[in-house]
Amino acid sequence: MHLELGYPCDIGAHCAAVRRHVAERVGALVDMAVAEVAVHVERLHPAPHGRA
Repeated sequence: MHLELGYPCDIGAHCAAVRRHVAERVGALVDMAVAEVAVHVERLHPAPHGRA
């Protein structure tokens, strides 16, 4: 999975949530356990001025 995230954010929490979601969806769709989901944060986008 390649992600682009707004920053600042909890990058680890976002990546963990994506891993869980993808593993659950793939498992449900193909009835197969997913051992690992690789996440690559490709880009961080700064929040608009005055917003965090």
